[in-house]
Amino acid sequence: MSEFMWVVDVPVATIWTSPQSPRDIDYPGLTNPLHIELWYKILNHNLRLELSDKQLTQSQALLGEEVIIDNFEKEWAHIIAVNQPTRKDPRGYPGWIPIQQITQVEKNEWRTKQQVVVIKPQATLYNKDKQPLMKLSFATTLPFIKDSINLVEVKLPNAIGYLSKDDVTINRENLDIIDLGMQFIGLPYFWGGMSSYGYDCSGFTYSIHKAAGVIIPRDASDQIKQGKRISLKHISQGDLLFFQNKKGNVHHVGLYVGEGRMLHSPHTGKSLEIIKIDKTKYEQELCAVRRYLD
Repeated sequence: MSEFMWVVDVPVATIWTSPQSPRDIDYPGLTNPLHIELWYKILNHNLRLELSDKQLTQSQALLGEEVIIDNFEKEWAHIIAVNQPTRKDPRGYPGWIPIQQITQVEKNEWRTKQQVVVIKPQATLYNKDKQPLMKLSFATTLPFIKDSINLVEVKLPNAIGYLSKDDVTINRENLDIIDLGMQFIGLPYFWGGMSSYGYDCSGFTYSIHKAAGVIIPRDASDQIKQGKRISLKHISQGDLLFFQNKKGNVHHVGLYVGEGRMLHSPHTGKSLEIIKIDKTKYEQELCAVRRYLD
């Protein structure tokens, strides 16, 4: 008898704090098919700030990502994103997703040994007739079926799809997280963002590690509690830098890229950038270094 599991059925599903969190203007981000580019376009600076200031969103999950369903409430499901470790729940990241953005799949078809991972900022997904279906985000991971000269065939929640070999990998051993991260310089910050349409600080560091085959905690305050402790004098490219405010709370994380510089997604209104840490507020706030990849 087949066992089933729940997975995300849109390119990017936003995980909301409650079913009452979305505003009318957020509707394009709640649909299936999804209209995430339209949604981000119509959100001005103040509307984006509200996502964090009013704690409307928690995180995001990508197409095919596994979730546990705790309960349903009308058109919503309370889910746990099992591949996003957090102190909030030992099972994974909790929150609410519209029911229409998730679906069931057979476990034995989904949990395959070989997985295809998107390593470009976006990848076009094609149907069996090689017509474009949708764009997938960086770090989207789908079951591998077979490959041909130019394409890789992947399992989708309710169909079969095809991706260009130039946009994906099956073997993650030779991936460099700095090279992966550099692709996103200039990408606007998005609170709770876990996709290449916009990252928050820890969503960015989480996603580049995920693409390289390493799952780390979702939030900066949890990322600092794991990984290998590194002293400042032994810091190396690819290490994570953590920053705390005057109250001692960890509020930011960036990727060290060498020569006193970090690659990071700063805050709403700014874009992903490389900066020199010296003589900035980050120099004063730097509190720890962690290493997840040797």
